[in-house]
Amino acid sequence: MMLLNYPWALLMLPLALLPFWTPTRTPLIWSDLSILPPDPISDRLSRILQCMGALAITATIVAISGPYLPESSFPRIGKGAEIVLLLDRSRSMDQKFGPETNRLNTSDEMNNESKAGIAKRMIAEFSAGRPNDVFSMIDFTNIAIPTLDFTHKQAAVQSAIRAADVGRGLADTDIGHALAAAGERFSDRTYTGSRIVLMVSDGGGQIEPDQRKYLTQLYRRNRIALYWIYIRSFYSPPLTGPIDTENEDAVPERFLHKFFGSISIPYRAYEAQNPQALKSAIEDVGRLEAHPITITDAIPRQDLSPPLFALACLLTAILAGAKFMERRVWL
Repeated sequence: MMLLNYPWALLMLPLALLPFWTPTRTPLIWSDLSILPPDPISDRLSRILQCMGALAITATIVAISGPYLPESSFPRIGKGAEIVLLLDRSRSMDQKFGPETNRLNTSDEMNNESKAGIAKRMIAEFSAGRPNDVFSMIDFTNIAIPTLDFTHKQAAVQSAIRAADVGRGLADTDIGHALAAAGERFSDRTYTGSRIVLMVSDGGGQIEPDQRKYLTQLYRRNRIALYWIYIRSFYSPPLTGPIDTENEDAVPERFLHKFFGSISIPYRAYEAQNPQALKSAIEDVGRLEAHPITITDAIPRQDLSPPLFALACLLTAILAGAKFMERRVWL
């Protein structure tokens, strides 16, 4: 449906009748009208030029009124998921993987790159290879920092990922608040397909009982699957297996892993001790999350004035050419 910015301009439309108005001239007296030869071609051409003049005026007035087609959207079906990228930006992510990385067949660039830098680069590659996914992004330290609302536009996604590389991380981390912010992203959205939170972090954290209860209800209600890519530093504890402590719940990473596995939601954890393991984990998430999803494509507002002005200019040029070629015969 076409809308107008300045509908009052249409009040000038009666001006389109001007080409059909013939000014009063002094009548010519002929002794015998039969001596005037008939000229049907000229009569038709004159009528055509009058109509072209009326159309040029009409096009100009309608263009001045500012016609446009409003923004619209249409759904399409693809294979992918709605993904919230939850990226840890604590100070520890600015460090390198550790001695383990140097023993592997990795490039010098990768050895010198921080965990956050490698994670962002691989997340960028992951998102670029999934054109049907809808992405949102949150960075977190002691607070959750939303950096991107849901979109499948890759330019926006890549820009948000690059923006996460600005500055150094903070010392504190509130992972419970970050998980809540990620889950709440789905609360006001219509369910259209697979929903996941992809958390990339190099550590865990304790979560208060009330917050645990809230997260459990939130992730169940919104039907969210959680993937945790645990970037394990060389001296960090593993998520499973024996550790050198009797109370494993006192270890934040073990506590968090145990909590995620107990709340009855789809959950998978990956331990990435080096860049290759991180890349494999992200690729595995991509293989697992390829389900039908409804994607809404937006068509931006379209201004209809330029083609109308172009039509008016073309018609005016034709009329000017016809006037230039006009010949008058004086009797």
